[in-house]
Amino acid sequence: MANYLDLTHRREIEALVRSFTAKAEWPTWLLLLGVYAGWFGVLLASHWRGLWCSTLLLIPLVTLWLSLQHELLPGHPGNAG
Repeated sequence: MANYLDLTHRREIEALVRSFTAKAEWPTWLLLLGVYAGWFGVLLASHWRGLWCSTLLLIPLVTLWLSLQHELLPGHPGNAG
């Protein structure tokens, strides 16, 4: 059961759910593509940057990737209904 602050809040949430962004989930897909691009970019330049620098750059990318997988694999909240 959804809990809303008031009728205005309910209408705002309903409008957001019907929006293109909520239906397409394009920000999530762009972020996922950006993570993969960053990951491969770091790996391709790892011979130039060195092991330690590449590792330090990959840590936040892998962490973000794991967070995205946590949202996408079981079903993103936008896919629940």
